[in-house]
Amino acid sequence: MNAQNIANTNVSCNLKQAEKAILDIEEVKNKNKLINSLSSHKEGISFMSDSLNLNGKRYYEIQVGYNGKMRFESYYTFYVEVGEL
Repeated sequence: MNAQNIANTNVSCNLKQAEKAILDIEEVKNKNKLINSLSSHKEGISFMSDSLNLNGKRYYEIQVGYNGKMRFESYYTFYVEVGEL
């Protein structure tokens, strides 16, 4: 499943469902494998989620990346309309 397919499906969702769908994107899977490999299989991809109002619509702003000891390193940012997947 790629980002375009996710953006074009019209299924009601919550934040957890949006994060689960993002985990199914091939690029995110690859970054998760890389982090897992570099950390001797102790860590994986992390999410930082927030909400955003844009033109009267509510969105989840979901950053995907590595959560290190010093900082969060963002690889991708996704915007998912609240209630839509």
